[in-house]
Amino acid sequence: MTAAVSVDDLDALIATDPYLSALGLHAAMDGDVVLVLPPLIRHVAIPGPDLLHGGVIAAFLEAAASLHLRATGAAVRAVEFTSDFLRPVPLAPTYAAALVLRRGRRLASVRVDAWQTDRDRLVAVGHGRFLVDAGP
Repeated sequence: MTAAVSVDDLDALIATDPYLSALGLHAAMDGDVVLVLPPLIRHVAIPGPDLLHGGVIAAFLEAAASLHLRATGAAVRAVEFTSDFLRPVPLAPTYAAALVLRRGRRLASVRVDAWQTDRDRLVAVGHGRFLVDAGP
């Protein structure tokens, strides 16, 4: 996420959204502002190997993109969002950073990278297009 988005901005937005709060999301600094999915047992798909559920990962990626746009003051609605799962994701803190690829007057294209211990070893990638409205 860019420097224009702060940890406090993201945490304030998360606090107002029960869905995001239920995921346990919070923002942190890791060179830049990132979103953190904590290792909660309710996020596990299959007990035993304790791997994160694909739906939780997809929700996390979309939330990172949406929150990044919302933190810049835009009202946002998802047009489409796809998630690419690159490898199994064990139950551990997972991080995501959003990058706005292009933002026009009505649409924004966003890429989200997710990783755990090594930022160069991605576990999932998301791509989305969002309707944005900066308001009156």
